[in-house]
Amino acid sequence: MEEGLMSTFHKMEIKCGLFEIGQDEHFPVWDLLRVYIYNSYIKQQGNAQAPRKRTPLPVVIKGTASNILYLFKSLWDCMRLPFYRGRMFFYESAHEVDEKGCYYNHISRQLIEAVPPHKRVVINCRDTSPTRFHDLNINILGLFKIGSIWESALKNDDFHKIKKAVKEYFNKELPYDSVNSYFVTQKIRIKRYGFLFKLLKPEKVFVAADIRKFIYIAAKRRGIETFEMQHAGIVFEYPSYSYPTEVTREWNIAFADNYLQFGPAWSGVNNIPAKRWVLGNDYFFPQKSERYFNENYVLLISNFKHAYYLKPLARELSGMLKDKQIIYKLHPNEFKRSEEYKDEFKDLPNVHVVDKDYNLQSLIAYTDMVVVIYSSVCFEALNQGKKVAVLMRDNYYILKDTLKNVDLVKNVDSARDIAEFYNADLSSVDNYTFYSHFDNQIANEILRV
Repeated sequence: MEEGLMSTFHKMEIKCGLFEIGQDEHFPVWDLLRVYIYNSYIKQQGNAQAPRKRTPLPVVIKGTASNILYLFKSLWDCMRLPFYRGRMFFYESAHEVDEKGCYYNHISRQLIEAVPPHKRVVINCRDTSPTRFHDLNINILGLFKIGSIWESALKNDDFHKIKKAVKEYFNKELPYDSVNSYFVTQKIRIKRYGFLFKLLKPEKVFVAADIRKFIYIAAKRRGIETFEMQHAGIVFEYPSYSYPTEVTREWNIAFADNYLQFGPAWSGVNNIPAKRWVLGNDYFFPQKSERYFNENYVLLISNFKHAYYLKPLARELSGMLKDKQIIYKLHPNEFKRSEEYKDEFKDLPNVHVVDKDYNLQSLIAYTDMVVVIYSSVCFEALNQGKKVAVLMRDNYYILKDTLKNVDLVKNVDSARDIAEFYNADLSSVDNYTFYSHFDNQIANEILRV
């Protein structure tokens, strides 16, 4: 990946007037497309992803059966729709599993629990089993297809304006078919959510999931106040949270009215065109932690797109730190391949692959050091006073500006660098916190109707 792309991206957006596209129709064409175009065509993806293996037939059969059951649940949810009218509307992506085996999202859980059950509805955007925190399944929206096929395509003049800008500033070619397909898909989602909001008339809408601009557009059209909950690090090179300094809430954009962040440390980072609140989250201050391994260890934070680099790194570290355990923590996008990862490391007795059955905060509590390429887990580790080694591969540089003054962080280039940093004495270094405790007063103000 290339460093410094975002500064050029911002310059292109302003100089070429991209936010003005669709302004006459009060439709934020560019903001609906900007993250997709940046990630898919401007940012170089490299070869970080490990090759996918063919899905075994039993897994395919199980998945198909699960989808059929999911459809029936969606039909049942449709019958219950009238009971959710006028509630607080939470939209989230659930990753964690509690002691009862229920999926939930630590980002939104406290705020959700501050709302009485009869005044809230929670929609899950992940294909997870039903839980007490998810009252309505997002798949019901797939049933609202009436009129979708008539959604208008991206205008040629608008596309050529965008294409010309990307070519001038990045020398990249944009294919109309792919960009238009994404654009039309988003317009269909706007229509579906518009139907849902018309039916349910939610008091407020809260989102704790990636890139849901269609929700904000649909809500804004009906005068519904929206809130986005911080669910990652607010770093400059992250396009969802990085707008040119000139952009304000009054511009032709598709962003939430309000932004709820984890702590004041994020306040001076990036231009986010919304009213910002420091809500905090007690999840990052665990009262108790479960010890899964007898001795402390090195914790590698994986991600499917980074596994190409991290799996061989784990092998090298297992030899250099033979007396230490190497814990390979899977990302939620890798959970379904847990057995495959475990099989790859079965010849290394000091490497352990862990998945959703292991609480992340507990894993951090008993580690000596966390290794990442890019992950917001590094901020959680620093909150507990842990060393963080950032492997300089792929999009590692996204963390550079945010962590440049943090002494517990070191950029590393090899397993040997990590081993040396592991043995370094940093006991006198002060902790640096990116999080605050949950603020009940702010929560009450946000939820007040």
